[in-house]
Amino acid sequence: MITKKELLDSHQAYLEYEVNEEVWDKAWKGILIEESNNTKIAGFRVGKAPLNMVLNHLGEEKVFDLTSQEVLRNNYQKIVEEADINILRISELNVEKQPNGLPLYKFTFDLKPVITLKSTLDKLKIDIKKLPDVEDELKEALISMQDSLAKLTKIDDAPLSKGQVGLFSTMNTGDDKSRRIRLNIGKEEYFPGFDDQVEGMKPGDEREVYFSSGDKKFQITVKLESNYLKELPLIDDDFAQRIGYSDLNTLNDKLREKVSLQVSRQKKELVTNQALNLLLKEAEILIPKGIIEDERDDILSVFAEDLHKRGLTLEAYMETEKKSFETLQEEAQAAAKRRLEFRMILDKLASDYQVLITEEELNSELEKLSKEEKISLTQFKAKLKPEDFTRVTNYLKREKMLDLIPELVKIKEA
Repeated sequence: MITKKELLDSHQAYLEYEVNEEVWDKAWKGILIEESNNTKIAGFRVGKAPLNMVLNHLGEEKVFDLTSQEVLRNNYQKIVEEADINILRISELNVEKQPNGLPLYKFTFDLKPVITLKSTLDKLKIDIKKLPDVEDELKEALISMQDSLAKLTKIDDAPLSKGQVGLFSTMNTGDDKSRRIRLNIGKEEYFPGFDDQVEGMKPGDEREVYFSSGDKKFQITVKLESNYLKELPLIDDDFAQRIGYSDLNTLNDKLREKVSLQVSRQKKELVTNQALNLLLKEAEILIPKGIIEDERDDILSVFAEDLHKRGLTLEAYMETEKKSFETLQEEAQAAAKRRLEFRMILDKLASDYQVLITEEELNSELEKLSKEEKISLTQFKAKLKPEDFTRVTNYLKREKMLDLIPELVKIKEA
């Protein structure tokens, strides 16, 4: 029976549970009989040794552990029902042997996350800043293409100036690896202030260049390998044909379509982020500490893997950024909590708005995942457990809910 129950601030519960002597003795004897059938003791056939000899052979501590596990397996559902709280999982379990020889189970349970939304999407008023003009963005895209097709003429001994192109080799302080970059001087393509610091250099010149990031200052050594004059092509039908289009009108139409989609996506992102933040501000959300820590560890694991792909280690990153592992954990913990909160909000909205996923939509997503693993859809499905199908379905519901949010809120554009 439960002898102690306490709700913790971390949306967890602490329980102590004891079993009676009759239940314990029956389980103890059952374990000895089972082990007797699997243990060879000198002088006896398997399963024929007296139980006290089996106990001496295994040791009382091992039999206690095996019996306490068996009792827990047989009584866990009863414990959950008797506790009468929304238990999600066991976060921590300690089993202590009492003076009377019976076990005392000490549980820390994670409780099921709870969310209460105090507002609905139709009541939200979203103010978004002025979005980029499609025609302005179209012009920028054409200029970028024009720049990529520019004719470069090398200058042998002229000082670097705005409007020219410089080819540099750079080296960070304390690093022995040189990197080459090509920059349009005057467009601040590297970092703010770089162009002003390198203006006037001639091919072969080296210079120390300084920049800041937040409250940190950095220094790099740059060498100008060569500089070039840039001649831009005319934006006409010939220009369009050079990049694979029949004429300039066709190029403009395709670019306008692409830019319009980008602006639409940007608007959707602004609206959904603001809507989720407004809902979160007034929501009551309870998430157990253990769930947040699991998400935090996943974030750190993915981050470390990304660093490894770039040839870096987590230790090197921490040294460069002057951060301890504890600081990284704190940052990841905050990100994990926010990610879980948004996920719960989307799950609640999907439930409230009765978002459904068709079998066709589910199979389409599973096929994408199967291709990532380079196996057939049938083979991939065979690997999945019921909870895996639920997880993918819930993911698709959240994605569909994200698409619905801009249609359900009131939007005011500045």
